[in-house]
Amino acid sequence: AVRCTAPAFKQEDELVSYYHVEDESPHATLTDSLGAMQEISRIAASYARTLSPVWIVGEPGTPVEECAQYMHRSSPWANRSLTFIDCAKLSPRAFSAMVGSENSPLNEVRMNICIKNVDRLTSEQQQAYMHYVESTLLTRRNRIFYTSDRGAVTQSPLYEYCMQTGGLKLSLPSLRERQEDIVKLSSLYLAQINTELGCQVIGFDEDAGELLRSFSWSGNNQQLVRVLRQLVLVVRDGLIHYKDLVQILRMEEHELAPDVRENDFLKGTLDEINSRVIMAVLVQENMSRTRTIERLGISRSTLWRVLKRNGY
Repeated sequence: AVRCTAPAFKQEDELVSYYHVEDESPHATLTDSLGAMQEISRIAASYARTLSPVWIVGEPGTPVEECAQYMHRSSPWANRSLTFIDCAKLSPRAFSAMVGSENSPLNEVRMNICIKNVDRLTSEQQQAYMHYVESTLLTRRNRIFYTSDRGAVTQSPLYEYCMQTGGLKLSLPSLRERQEDIVKLSSLYLAQINTELGCQVIGFDEDAGELLRSFSWSGNNQQLVRVLRQLVLVVRDGLIHYKDLVQILRMEEHELAPDVRENDFLKGTLDEINSRVIMAVLVQENMSRTRTIERLGISRSTLWRVLKRNGY
């Protein structure tokens, strides 16, 4: 197997990264393969058997990269690395190198390449990239995946070009569109987080499960995983209770169900607001009291009083 170990051209801010099948479980599948995502998984598996470009679209936080990895694992070139190029980190100089340098990763042969956040390219850059595709026969040499925000697709000349030249589209649903899957999906993520952190959180009480389903999840799967990681660190009896979830969600976006929304993050007395800020920072610092104290410039006694007030 050929394995790339370094970016193919000089880049900045982790513009290029690599995914290797041997780093995964031999039976790895899409983690998020429940409900509406079962059909997405089926379509992705069928797309993987072709070499057509695939445009993977979804709201921020949906598992677009995981879909690209899933198709890579089932592709004819799975023994090679999947190259990720992140357009969100692509400076004008780096873009010029990508389409003009002999050392560009696009100049590889028989590789799967995922161009992330492709909607971040300007119209002029998209036109220049399309010229590169045509002049170098890129899609005959390599398999290309594109990922983008679902809302930006209709404004993309590159998307239209891709669809007109044999490209395929995979559209991922948001969590808001699949509320019935959220509790089961959360349990799958919890099992992974338990293994990673050495914890034994077994699930949710009934009210917490209902709140999981009713929350807006503007950050989709990424936000859900972040919330669950925070919860695993703060629960005390192995079960995630409604009050634990309320506290973490209040720190997240302050978009709780109507019966909770009245307790807005900025309502209440100054002491109550300060208490919520301190608890939010504590969670961001992975429950490190020392880092929380240093970051906020508060005393240990102040933090102790807030922790006691919040039941710690």
